[in-house]
Amino acid sequence: MTANRSVTVIMPVYNEATLLAAAVATVDGFLGERTAWRYELLIVESGSTDGTADLADRLAASNPRVRVIHEGAKRGFGSALRLGYAEASCAWVWLVTADLPFPLEAFDDAAGHAEECDAVVSFRTADPRAIGRRIRSAVFNALVKTVLRLQARSVNSAFKLLRTDLVRSLPLTSNGWLIDAELLYWMQRSGARWTEIPVPVIERTAGRSTVGIATPLAVLGELIHFLRTKDRVLPAPRRTPVRTR
Repeated sequence: MTANRSVTVIMPVYNEATLLAAAVATVDGFLGERTAWRYELLIVESGSTDGTADLADRLAASNPRVRVIHEGAKRGFGSALRLGYAEASCAWVWLVTADLPFPLEAFDDAAGHAEECDAVVSFRTADPRAIGRRIRSAVFNALVKTVLRLQARSVNSAFKLLRTDLVRSLPLTSNGWLIDAELLYWMQRSGARWTEIPVPVIERTAGRSTVGIATPLAVLGELIHFLRTKDRVLPAPRRTPVRTR
């Protein structure tokens, strides 16, 4: 069976006025060269205060491939992602944040798995971020992989290419940064066909990350809540599990 080669790029933004226009142009130019794929770029704007909302509207007005959803308030990374998943019009969804945290060429590697997989996730091969960020990431990965018995190498590695019907079948509820772990947990539990590819990290050079000192505590709170409530959720329909390397 030939995979439906259409992809919605989901770009969640909050106060990214310095990066948004260049990021949209870069992603649009990249996918515009891949003529085998139909695509749209969906900006999910979450109550920005720096002019990002108006800029997003102008970008959409000047480019028919760009759409904007205004969430109205900053409700968290997971909330913006879930909104994007719900509004995507293409067969696949691809998260790309405005700081472009990985080489876009990773898409080509992932697209090679579109015939046999429902999801392509990533693990980090290089991480130039500050030592504090790397330590927090390592602790987070070790904790959630152990507690949730996740098989993925990097729980919060940014690159993910997912079938839209798969992600919509998963009972995702997280509004915050636990969304990555929750996605992998339900994907694994559903028996979805998935693989991992190596993708390096590109450090942000402009704008400001929304990950702060309080983020680990917020994620820990989300994890505790998820552990208490996950078994009350009806599991997604099981698929034949396939994992390739």
